[in-house]
Amino acid sequence: MNEPASRDGGKQKLTKPKCCQAKGCPKLGTPRSIVDNFGNCRWGYFMCDEHVRVLTQRDQIYIARTEGTMLA
Repeated sequence: MNEPASRDGGKQKLTKPKCCQAKGCPKLGTPRSIVDNFGNCRWGYFMCDEHVRVLTQRDQIYIARTEGTMLA
């Protein structure tokens, strides 16, 4: 996976696998990425397989924006 970058250009790293970033989900999430066409950027976030299937792309983009990391 590419090294993430913050909005100010500084490098960030995705943390080790952690809980799914869908609200209140205790399951272990795996690293995911999604393209936000509105902002023309790519976001990295953690989400379990169940929430990837259940949530719409719009919901996933919202979670990635609020809980994730902007990727370069």
